[in-house]
Amino acid sequence: MSNIMTIFRREFAAYFNVPIAYIFIVVFLAVNSGLFMTSFFLAGTADMRGFFALLPITLIIFIPAITMRLWSEDSKGGTIALLQSFPITPGHLVLGKFLASYLFYLITLASTMVIPIMIMFLGNPDLGPIIGGYFGAALLGAFYLSIGLFISSLFKDQIIAFILSMVACFVFYMVGTDYISIILDGWVSGLGSGLMATVGTANHFSSIERGVLDIRDIIYFISYTSLFLWLNSVIVEQVMRRLADKRFIANAFVGLAVIFMVNLVVGGMNFGRFDLTDGNIYTVSPASKNILRKLKDAPVTIRYYVSPKQKMPAAMKNIEQDVTDMLREFELVSDQVKFEVIDPTSDVDVTSKLEEKGIMPFDARSIEKDSFGIKRIFSALAVSYLDKPEEVLPQVVPQNLAGLEYELLSRIFRMTMETKPTVVLMAPYDVSQQDPRMQQYMRNMGQEVPEKEDRYKQIAQLLSRENYNVIRTELTEADPLPAEYDLLIVLSPRSLSDRQRYEINKALVSGKNVVMGVQNYKFDYAPQRGGGLRVTPNPTKPVVNDLLSHYGVTVNDDILMDNNQEMLSVPTQRNIGGLFNATVDTPVKLPVQIKITDQNMNPDISITNRVSALLYLWGSGLEADKAKLAELGLEHQILFESSPTTWTIPFGGTPIMPTDINPREHEIIGEQPLAMMVSGQFPNAYQGTSMPSWPGQNDSMAAAITEETLIEAPGKLLLYGCGEMFSDQILGAAGNALLMLNSVDALVLGDDLINVRTKLMTQRFIQETSATAKMFWRFFVIILLPVILVAIGIARYMMRRKRREIYQRLVEQAG
Repeated sequence: MSNIMTIFRREFAAYFNVPIAYIFIVVFLAVNSGLFMTSFFLAGTADMRGFFALLPITLIIFIPAITMRLWSEDSKGGTIALLQSFPITPGHLVLGKFLASYLFYLITLASTMVIPIMIMFLGNPDLGPIIGGYFGAALLGAFYLSIGLFISSLFKDQIIAFILSMVACFVFYMVGTDYISIILDGWVSGLGSGLMATVGTANHFSSIERGVLDIRDIIYFISYTSLFLWLNSVIVEQVMRRLADKRFIANAFVGLAVIFMVNLVVGGMNFGRFDLTDGNIYTVSPASKNILRKLKDAPVTIRYYVSPKQKMPAAMKNIEQDVTDMLREFELVSDQVKFEVIDPTSDVDVTSKLEEKGIMPFDARSIEKDSFGIKRIFSALAVSYLDKPEEVLPQVVPQNLAGLEYELLSRIFRMTMETKPTVVLMAPYDVSQQDPRMQQYMRNMGQEVPEKEDRYKQIAQLLSRENYNVIRTELTEADPLPAEYDLLIVLSPRSLSDRQRYEINKALVSGKNVVMGVQNYKFDYAPQRGGGLRVTPNPTKPVVNDLLSHYGVTVNDDILMDNNQEMLSVPTQRNIGGLFNATVDTPVKLPVQIKITDQNMNPDISITNRVSALLYLWGSGLEADKAKLAELGLEHQILFESSPTTWTIPFGGTPIMPTDINPREHEIIGEQPLAMMVSGQFPNAYQGTSMPSWPGQNDSMAAAITEETLIEAPGKLLLYGCGEMFSDQILGAAGNALLMLNSVDALVLGDDLINVRTKLMTQRFIQETSATAKMFWRFFVIILLPVILVAIGIARYMMRRKRREIYQRLVEQAG
């Protein structure tokens, strides 16, 4: 051990005795940190995916620069002969040099940790992938160093050692990419995928970089690193003892064969893995286990119909193993889950029966000998339970594996329910804006001309796809609420009548759950003379506070402004060259287009705990009377809030002025609740009064209406100060659709299914950052540490120079 440490200290000190160490670290930081920062604020995401995606490529260049001198310099300078005279084994020599270079590399890598420090200041990152990325970089660096050290021992010329090391690292990396794997599989079936799993570094690093420490990946890096270190010791021993080359060639061949076979065998086994991500998003979630453990009545059978591996295109060679690994985990959790893997191509009768179920082969692109081809394959799942119709996932491909757990569990969950849940949706219809000429054309063609426009139809479609029975209502005398339903959704109500408010009150008092999105204002964007847009708020008059105030909550009447804004593209009519009008998209960024990030969401509520961002368009703030809520025995939870830089302006019936959107011109009121959950036994707002009549109801019927006795039960009200965020145009923005799905699932089915869906990796965004702050962080990440390193290097050089001068004076005096 002492011999190893002697070599280690000698080699490690050699890096810092010359400027090469400081130059290397500065250039490494400039390239990696600099390239990362060029797009960091533009993307606005609180993660390091871009950094770790680039790192393996830059290491292919930088690692050989570290190792090229380690043996070449000794061989060229003749110091190898001096080392031969020491009582040091070749293995100790190799380990000493390797550890010195590895520590230098780790110091260089650690210099980039200013990036996660910055991200933690600006956002709320998932630290799992960041920790996994650095751990993977440490393993990858050790592997590349062992290759570079080995090649350096073969040549006296540092440039040759550098170039060949770079080529070797590049080959190992590229063999692990899908691109090379697909090309090789096109020539020899299974060759590319086999080499990718056993030789290539790219796929093993990418697995660790996403935050999953698979034992197979760790074995891969350790085994190949050990192999090249061992081969290096063989070379050194050969040089020291002047042995023949045949022994090295034999050892190299046997070593490579053994490591290849080890990784080939290990790759087909499951040794377990450690999921470092927040919420363990790559592991079967506790919510999934809860759902599976509740299966008591009868077993659920999952059949996986998949073509044999040899008939699959290269990109889908591992699809069967990935799916069966998940199904096996399901089976271990609950003895009520059984699965089968079936090859439908082996029996023609099976294929014809599958077609009746809706399972048919589909085309997948493949590459065969430098030409594109098509393979017809099966990869489908069918879930059966009792005598209910089978639920089918017709195409299971690598692109949808991330959501497969939710797709399966949601089907199992709903199949085991006694009845299909019913959701009632109340949302306004707008007058049709269709071009009159198009309407006339449709009449001429015998088509029905729509009289009204539905801006909330996608909500119904979204819920229907999730196996909800959706009933649309206008909540009128002719179109009332059904007798039985599970949830009432009220979006952007306009001028609610007393009877409509009564029906909503009745639902809450009777224990029904209600989701309400209230829209106080809509904004009109119109071009104005001289350029720009005139933005005018128009009140919608929902008339809901008369009801909500009885429950201790209200929607603020002022216009809400937030400095955390989202950019929108607004279609406007422009005159082009005075010849014709055309519709052009105008980018608009205003404080009424509020962006809600994960930092402003409540992580303790399943509805919002993994929603990445929301577009809260033209919404209002909410107010809670805590004293009244406590008096009524109602509990309330805030789901998300505005940013700290929030202000309001009163509605004046005039267009928005520049002073209105400037936060410096207003009092900043801080974070305002924008969504809240109120639960408990709601009071009857119409207690002691007769039931209101429907608008337009005749006098004789209205006189017959008396007070209705309601059967009380606890309910929940999920109140949003914005309804426009769920309209067809905005629903697909950010996580708005996910928020609605979570809201419905939470109030109808409970939290388990939400926790399965929201475990998927979501983007986390950084907070709104000023130009000055961006400049500071760029300086902090890219420039500050290199400046410090240069200062340390200069100080060390001056100290060494001073000691050398003192030593020379002492020698002169002694002479």
